[in-house]
Amino acid sequence: RFAAVFGASGSGKSSLLRAGLIPAVQEAAGERGRPAVVRILTPGERPAATYGHLLAPKDGEPDSWLIVDQFEEVFTICRDRVERTRFIDLLLAAREPDSRLHVVIAMRADFYGQCADHPGLVDALRHCGLLIGPMSATELREAVTGPAAVAGLIVERELTARIVEEVVDRPGALP
Repeated sequence: RFAAVFGASGSGKSSLLRAGLIPAVQEAAGERGRPAVVRILTPGERPAATYGHLLAPKDGEPDSWLIVDQFEEVFTICRDRVERTRFIDLLLAAREPDSRLHVVIAMRADFYGQCADHPGLVDALRHCGLLIGPMSATELREAVTGPAAVAGLIVERELTARIVEEVVDRPGALP
C-alpha cells in the first residue's frame, strides 16, 4: 500500500511511474472490472492543506493510487515542520489494512537521509524502497516514447535516437 522509488535526478523515476506503473494499475483495474483513481501530485509548500482531501477515498469511491512525484519537496519547499509531518502521516495511513489508498513516492536519492526525521517514514521505507540506477539506452528509449504512447502519440524514430544518443551515460541529462 506504500512504496518508494529512489534514484538520482534524471534516473527515470518519473518515467517509471508514468509510463510503467500507472498503465499497469489501470490495466489491472480494468481486468478486475473495478476502476481505480490515479492521481499524480508534487507536494509544494502546503501539501497536507492542498491534498489532504485526496488521501482518504470516501465510501463508494474506487481504490485510489496516489503518486507523489518529487517527494523531496516536503523537505525543500514545505518549510513548516508541522505541515510536513501531517502530510507524511496522511500518506502513511495507506498502510492501514482497511485503507483503499495506495501511495507511491518518488524521490531523489540524495534526500533519503532526511526521511530519518520521521519515525513512521523510517519504518515504512525499511520494507518498500526501490533504488534505481542510471537507465540503459533501451530504458531511455522507453522513457522517451512510453509517455507519448500512453497519450496516443508517436515520437519520430530519428528524434528518439538523437535524444537517447545525447543523454546515454549522462545521468540527469534527460530532464
